[in-house]
Amino acid sequence: MAQATGSILVSSLFALCMLPFIWQYAPDHIPNTKALIGLFYAVIMASLLAMFCYFKLVQNIKLTTLSLTTVLTPLLALLFGAVLNDEKLSVMVFVGAFILLFGLFVYFYRDLKASQNLAIKIKSNS
Repeated sequence: MAQATGSILVSSLFALCMLPFIWQYAPDHIPNTKALIGLFYAVIMASLLAMFCYFKLVQNIKLTTLSLTTVLTPLLALLFGAVLNDEKLSVMVFVGAFILLFGLFVYFYRDLKASQNLAIKIKSNS
C-alpha cells in the first residue's frame, strides 16, 4: 500500500509540473452529464475500488493467477464499450477475444482438472 501511495504522490507531483504546459488546453465550460458520469466512474472504479480489490486479492490468491487479470481488462473494456457506448465490434475483435479466452482456459486446465478430481474423491468418500 505504501508503494501505491508513493507512486500516486510522485505522479501527482509530475502532473503539477506539467500544468503550465497544458493549461491553455483546459476546457472553458463544464462537460456534459455523460462525460461527468464517465469521469466519476473512472475515479471511483478504476482508482479506489480497483486498487482495494487488487490488494485484497494479493493477500488471498497466487500472484501468477492475479497477474492474469490484466489479460481480462481489455475484454471487459470492449464489452462495456459495446453495451454502454454502442461501439461496434468487428470479427477480428471476436477472434482476439476467443484467442485470449482459449489461452486462459489452457493455463487453468490443469487446476480445473485437479479441482474436479478432488470433488469426485470427496464425494466418493462421503
